[in-house]
Amino acid sequence: MAEKLADGQLLLSFGGNDELGVVGIPQREKTDKNFYYLTGMSIAEGLLMLVKSHGALQEYLFVKRRTANEVFYLGRSLDPAYYRERTGIQAVMYMDDFEDVLGTMPCSRS
Repeated sequence: MAEKLADGQLLLSFGGNDELGVVGIPQREKTDKNFYYLTGMSIAEGLLMLVKSHGALQEYLFVKRRTANEVFYLGRSLDPAYYRERTGIQAVMYMDDFEDVLGTMPCSRS
């Protein structure tokens, strides 16, 4: 994938959606196959951002922080360190940080 991106280009790959149950708890995850291929993981509502800058590829993985209702039924959100270890992507953050990180990208400025 790194070879396909031109310098200054950005690629976003979405992890997929959850089908919500009656109480708003995910019942079945629908994972995007491209996201799984690039990360090696099935992460509902995850987002992978690849940015090529000065010939180097930067990888960012954003994961969802669980709501109080989800925490009650499923437990706490998995820590970013868990995803770093399993994917090899060093920049793992919660989705709350996506817009701030995107705003710092050279390719996102006009």
